[in-house]
Amino acid sequence: MFKVLFGLFVTISFSCARKTEYRLQQDISNQWQYLQLVFNDTVIQLVKSVNTLEIKTLKEGLREYQINESERDSLFKEANELVDSKTQPKRFCTDYVGELKIWIRYNSQVEKQVTFNSICDWRELNANTTTIDMLLKKIFRRNG
Repeated sequence: MFKVLFGLFVTISFSCARKTEYRLQQDISNQWQYLQLVFNDTVIQLVKSVNTLEIKTLKEGLREYQINESERDSLFKEANELVDSKTQPKRFCTDYVGELKIWIRYNSQVEKQVTFNSICDWRELNANTTTIDMLLKKIFRRNG
């Protein structure tokens, strides 16, 4: 009898722990604070609570573009999926040719990042990078 009750207690405990962990993962992905994309010498920064996309380059310095909530969430979604994916570059280019870094900050305790080195063209990495490129071009065109 004791073994049955103990087994039931353990099963319920693990079940509740998994539900809590799943809820935590969902909450974290919805509560991101900061996203940074680095393409070679270009740095793109996005803060969830601000409607401005900042782009820094060595040649042109800092530029700011207005961005709406839908575009902001879409950029985050694509970047987050790319960080979580197991994507491997299809081609190898020599060092110094191409680099893509993605860094996401969820809160003071949780950050995620991924770095792709020696990639020929970051836009060709996978479907997420293609979508990110299309979103950025749309934002640039609208802000002229």
